Amino acid sequence: MIQVRSPCTPYKAVLELLTRRGIGAVEVVTATGRVLGVVSERTCCAAAGSPGGGTAGMWDGSPPGS
Repeated sequence: MIQVRSPCTPYKAVLELLTRRGIGAVEVVTATGRVLGVVSERTCCAAAGSPGGGTAGMWDGSPPGS
């Protein structure tokens, strides 16, 4: 299982991880391992067009770009 352990991880870092591992999605978890959600290549691509470097709203359930 591949996980991103910080909800503050920039989308570019997540996209790089997905590309390097040849996978389409990863879990986003807290430092204690609580699952916050899943982020996919599609989510990263949508975040690329959002203000704030792609982290604002990405992990909190807000639509990308909001």
